[in-house]
Amino acid sequence: MVAVAVVAAVLIADYQGGHNPAVPAVNEVALQAPADPGPDPFTPSVETRGASALAPAPVAPTAQRPGGASPGSGSPALFHSVEGGSAGLYAGTMGKPSCDTERLIGMVSTGDTGRAWASAAGIAQAEIPRYLRSLTSAYLRVDTRVTNHNHKSGGVVDYQSALQAGTAVLVDDQGVPRVRCSCGNPLKPPLLVTKAKYTGTAWAGFQPTALIMVAPPPQPVTQIILVDIETGGWFSRLIGRAETMDQHVEPPTGPLAPGIPPPSPWQPSTPSGSATGSEPAAQS
Repeated sequence: MVAVAVVAAVLIADYQGGHNPAVPAVNEVALQAPADPGPDPFTPSVETRGASALAPAPVAPTAQRPGGASPGSGSPALFHSVEGGSAGLYAGTMGKPSCDTERLIGMVSTGDTGRAWASAAGIAQAEIPRYLRSLTSAYLRVDTRVTNHNHKSGGVVDYQSALQAGTAVLVDDQGVPRVRCSCGNPLKPPLLVTKAKYTGTAWAGFQPTALIMVAPPPQPVTQIILVDIETGGWFSRLIGRAETMDQHVEPPTGPLAPGIPPPSPWQPSTPSGSATGSEPAAQS
């Protein structure tokens, strides 16, 4: 599969200040490392095991000024995307889920939390258990842009987020991340912003131009091809199964999709600043 550049909606982000601190400004993109649950998460972590891309150390945030549309131009921009079925987009451990789905179901299915969670996910509250069991656990291998959510006093606020490689997620049958396991938050595709202000602590190697969004492939996928975080080898994981069903596969033939790094082992871990610039232009 190949990466494609798709036109995304543009939010005009001439933020004037004075907003409620609990509500992110329209042009803010929160930088979130794998163990960072973010503000007002829905749940404690439901990761079964953490992972990080060789445990990069945080670095002081720096101003980013990538090419493409100039900051504040308000002109339509393009966003680099990778199809959800692309080999190597995700990682995992053979036979071991990265998230405890049943535990998550027990925490977000009922009461006010359940109503808020369902609203954020765009489903009926009664569908939460079935929906979560239809998702498949994995780790991101590329820094990824999403729309995240926080939950406070029964309300839900969506905000833009950049998730670092190594983040545990649940993905749907199109290979698109739908839940973040360190916080239980529903995820949706990102909204592109101009004059983006990246908030939080930037990790080593962070570059706005390297961020991707995961786009649905033309057809749903029945399996995803993952990199084993312990060996750097390859295996397949069936999508939409309550149990984890994996098997070894041969390395993919041909090049990986642009933006996906070569396979390598990762460091397992115990679950548990700001930068500015425009969103990246299209990558070719």
